[in-house]
Amino acid sequence: MTKQNRQRQLHTLMKKILSLAFLFGNVLCAWAGSTTIYIEDWGTTNGNTSVSSMGNVGWTGVEIPQTSSGPYLGIFAANNPLPEDVGTGGILPENTAYFTHLLPSQTSPGMFYTTDISGVGSGGDTAFADINPTLYTNLTINLEIWDNNTGDTNYFAVQVGGTWYVATSFQLPYNISLPYPDFTNVSLLYTNPANVWQSLTVSSTSATIGAVATPNLAATITGIGVVELPTANGPDYNELTITAFSPGSGSTIPAKITATAVTPQYAYVGGGASFLVTAAGTPPLTYIWETNGVPIGNDPRFLGLNSGELTITNVNLNDASVAYSVIVTNIAASATNSGVVLNVTSVPPDLLYAENFPFIGPSGDNNIPLTTAGWVASGTGSFGIYSAQGTGGLGDGFSYSGTATTNVYYTTDTNDIGLSGLSFTDITPGNYPAVTFRAGFAPGNIQGQASNAVSVYWAVSMNGVWYCSSQRQTIILSAINGFENYEYGFNPAATNWNNLSLTGNSGVIGSQASGPLTGNITGAGIVVAHNDGTGSDMNYQNFEIITDSVVGIPPMIGTNFPYSVGVASGGGASFSVSTVQGTAPFIYWWATNGVTIQNGPGVSGATTATLTLADLNSAANGLSIVAYVSNSAGYDYSDSEFQAATLTVTNAPVGYIYAELFPFVGPPGANYPISGIGWVEAVPNAPNALFQATPNTSQGAVFAYDGSPATTVYYTTTATDTNQSGLPFPNIDLAAYPQGLNISVDIAPQSSSSNVTAYLAVQLNNTNWFVAASPLPVPTSSDSSTFATYATTLNLAAANWKNLTVTTSGGLVGSTAGSNLKGIMTGAGLVFVTVSTGGTFNFQNFAITGNGPGGINVGALSNGNLNLSWVGNPAVELQSTTNLTSNIWKDLPATYGLYSYPAPTAGRQTFFRLGP
Repeated sequence: MTKQNRQRQLHTLMKKILSLAFLFGNVLCAWAGSTTIYIEDWGTTNGNTSVSSMGNVGWTGVEIPQTSSGPYLGIFAANNPLPEDVGTGGILPENTAYFTHLLPSQTSPGMFYTTDISGVGSGGDTAFADINPTLYTNLTINLEIWDNNTGDTNYFAVQVGGTWYVATSFQLPYNISLPYPDFTNVSLLYTNPANVWQSLTVSSTSATIGAVATPNLAATITGIGVVELPTANGPDYNELTITAFSPGSGSTIPAKITATAVTPQYAYVGGGASFLVTAAGTPPLTYIWETNGVPIGNDPRFLGLNSGELTITNVNLNDASVAYSVIVTNIAASATNSGVVLNVTSVPPDLLYAENFPFIGPSGDNNIPLTTAGWVASGTGSFGIYSAQGTGGLGDGFSYSGTATTNVYYTTDTNDIGLSGLSFTDITPGNYPAVTFRAGFAPGNIQGQASNAVSVYWAVSMNGVWYCSSQRQTIILSAINGFENYEYGFNPAATNWNNLSLTGNSGVIGSQASGPLTGNITGAGIVVAHNDGTGSDMNYQNFEIITDSVVGIPPMIGTNFPYSVGVASGGGASFSVSTVQGTAPFIYWWATNGVTIQNGPGVSGATTATLTLADLNSAANGLSIVAYVSNSAGYDYSDSEFQAATLTVTNAPVGYIYAELFPFVGPPGANYPISGIGWVEAVPNAPNALFQATPNTSQGAVFAYDGSPATTVYYTTTATDTNQSGLPFPNIDLAAYPQGLNISVDIAPQSSSSNVTAYLAVQLNNTNWFVAASPLPVPTSSDSSTFATYATTLNLAAANWKNLTVTTSGGLVGSTAGSNLKGIMTGAGLVFVTVSTGGTFNFQNFAITGNGPGGINVGALSNGNLNLSWVGNPAVELQSTTNLTSNIWKDLPATYGLYSYPAPTAGRQTFFRLGP
């Protein structure tokens, strides 16, 4: 024997050892002692052929017309390596059938089949002849399949007495994870009870699955086929056979139950429950489910009587007093699984819908799909139902993703028909005093415990249109596997909901609903937004809809109302609100002059606790600002006891380049990070440094403190200060201000000030930081809370500056600057050097001014335009000329107060300047 033959025998032996067995009677073939009644191997000489080749082997394709994008139905010549039977290691026939990539517009299943009148065809093995099932023992349909596409749905179909039926209780397996060329045989034992089959209407372009068959199938089999539901993928098929088992003609393996049903299962009256077992042994395997030792008859409440999974629908209290068992039989022996328990409880009077995500898979099995519970997943990553350890048939849903994605898990009045929990029926909110969603949540791993890694929202379908709660559900992140119950009261107000779009693999949260939600609730679920790629996991359980109102305290704003703010034209302003009491989660919305506003150009945070208005002009002067806060128990608004906040917008004088007043927008008694107004704290311990300088006003200040020797830096740049409050920080061309720039700041040496020294700092060209060589002349002989203004005219000479390195935790002062400062100022701030035991300086009202309107920055070329930018001011406009010698400048219309202009590069040479 050659080395190659020995390797081949070893390979074949290992294939046999590693052969697979599937649920519901899917088995490997061929087996000793079997008789082949019909075979189709798709020929051996067809080559790569089109859909018409099905007719060449006596088969017919049911599909909508083929296009360049599919569907694809036909036969192709398998290339080396040739297909192999994973069970036996043997080489399969050369050609392979395929039916894949059904068009998105195809809503009904496709199919390919043959009948007793189709003929043998040039490539077929035998013509299909009528089969009388009563003449055979263990009549079995076998099909070699290769399919690693999760989500494919395929069934066997038979034509009996000229009428088609489909076995939807047995889905051909997918995601087998076998590399090509390993094909696996799947088998279906033919039985004739009506509850195994559904009617199938076949035309030239579609196959329509109908109701459960009636009565039992009794005629001869006149055709055989495969039904495939619309999907983006599809398997390959090789060698379909119909066999019968001949007793005593070879060795057999007795039937054995390899994993028992997890019990008890739980159900409400009117709901459903399932039990699942797995079995092995020489096929075919038959299943008989019993109650109290008596086989269950043809009762429409029981599904899967001839499979490994029994489902009981429309459960009643008497079902809990019955002992359930299953007998698995093959030609050699039988095995019984008893002690299967069902617990049934009456539906509480306040319960409209319930799904406890039962785990029906045998102990030790991996996760089971959400479809088992009548739910749908619109998402990516990993999801499904896993076993809640030590709790019998109870399970939990989970959502895991290694990438940023938004997943939606939901059910509707057509998805959940009562296979577990209660069936979902339409809910009319007006018929109940309250409608409340309730579920348990817990992060499933360490990554899921990180703040903002996962956001959870509630979803509702109103007459088929989906919405997502505008406010996310606050989840306690402290305990993994420690489920906490959360409730969300249904409130139809538009401000409570955003539009939600569902796709095949994700959900998209859109803008606020255009109006109050109306109609019936036709579906519900949860939205899990994985906000990063860290691999976060969120678990959920026991989703319910109840008629009780959420137990909670309505929100109260108290003195935590928004404050009036003044800002220069072209700048931005922020307003904040919070509650002194109330049960989370809260929903926020804002109104200006009595009109609810939404996020858009110049508006952000319209559904959060902090509203920011940017690019303000004189039209916004005098706006009345009111904040609203609500939860399921009630609502409050900021001017219920106090006056509304007022926005004042004024025109700053020419030369006013930048200003930051450090407004205080938060509730009193708390400090906030200065990042909210576009500044950065480069300090060792990153404190919340922004405080309220004058009670019950927006006047704020920053305290610079360190308790040990350190160099701290507080600064802003064009990248950080983008119109949150005050004027945005612009690119300042130093050459445009030949008379110099002035920087001023108000400082109060508040505590142990003799240990602190303050310096000005600037950033040039987005990279290099410099700190003034001389400190600001703040008197430190005594501490004071009184602010004084310290103004400095910048001297750009190198001797006046030192190099400064700014990190996330502080600053490092270096040597004297190597040359005079020049270029574009892109940032500015303050440096505080603390010695000894520490001290505190307070500061506010940081401003930069210059003489004249300033200069123009030349930006990038885009679409034939050169972008010009400058320090905007309502009293400054852009002017142009084509001849510098004439000194005739023209005003560009509508450029007062603008910050930029796209100057066309085509045409005559043009010069620009700023003019009052």
